[in-house]
Amino acid sequence: MGRWRWPAWQVYLAFCAVIVVIYYAVPVDQVKTVLVGTIGMSAAVAIVVGVRRNRLLVRWPWYLMAAARVCFALAEIVYWIQTFAAGGDVFPSYADVLYIGFAVMMAIAVVGLVRARRPGKDLPGLLHALVLSTGAAMLSWVFLIVPYVRDDTLTPLARAVSLAYPVSDLLVLAVLARLVTGRGDKPPAFHLNVASVLAMLVADIGYALLELTIGYHAGNIVDLGWLAMLALGGAAALHPSVTTLSRKSPPTAEGEAPRGRAAALAVAGLMAPAVLAIEWLRGMPIDVPVIVLGCAVLFLLVIARLDGLVRLTSKALRAVEEQATTDQLTGLANRRRFHDRWASALG
Repeated sequence: MGRWRWPAWQVYLAFCAVIVVIYYAVPVDQVKTVLVGTIGMSAAVAIVVGVRRNRLLVRWPWYLMAAARVCFALAEIVYWIQTFAAGGDVFPSYADVLYIGFAVMMAIAVVGLVRARRPGKDLPGLLHALVLSTGAAMLSWVFLIVPYVRDDTLTPLARAVSLAYPVSDLLVLAVLARLVTGRGDKPPAFHLNVASVLAMLVADIGYALLELTIGYHAGNIVDLGWLAMLALGGAAALHPSVTTLSRKSPPTAEGEAPRGRAAALAVAGLMAPAVLAIEWLRGMPIDVPVIVLGCAVLFLLVIARLDGLVRLTSKALRAVEEQATTDQLTGLANRRRFHDRWASALG
């Protein structure tokens, strides 16, 4: 009787869960730094092992994701070393360069996954991703970007670094939307990888909102998002279904659109009036140029998508008409076309 064994990806998630429990159980910043560095480096190792073990056809996006996690772990270590040495938060610092570099590497890696799954053109998926990204950008402008733009206490360098965080997150969100709305198989490894990036984005947003209000401290609940990002990314590479993520997606009808995607597009399209309502209710200055630009971009994207659907429908109708008036065996005009032309000639 063979012994029951856990899959490698489950073992790794269990290992990360233990680290997370210790992270929140031990209220010592030095210990937390070591734990974040440990889980970050282990995530990079897990990704490399998963790539080699599962023999992926397209490997460079995963290697870049492994390097990104090393960059994140180093950023955490550098941040806390500077904090301990200075006796308080240091901003901007060398850690910020590593954090922003991590986000850029993640965005490039996701683009690599998109290209591996869909090497040709996928205009509908691109338009969907642009609509979602534009809607998210408008919300980000109100809650994350405007406070830094209008903060007179920040130096030019501090303002630039502060703005780089939400901008880099928007870049990651845009390419993630491109991956999610694209075609291709979506096995468990796909969902683990998407959940990893989403956890990072949620944690970044939570951190930014805390910094703008009550302030951030280590051990906050938002840290769970970054820890989950590291753990889920490693588990995704270890999962056997990761091999299908580099497989080219089969061609499908351009008009196919799940209801969830349609609902997400509808919500994104309402972001412009939502931003206007939020600024009015909060008594904020109305950012007319931003709202006008957002409305114009969303309108043009929707028009482009509708134009594609009209072209697709016209092509399908012509194909149906051709099949209805042509003999399938010989390819010649059938009796129906003959009678139609005869009636037209007599009329």
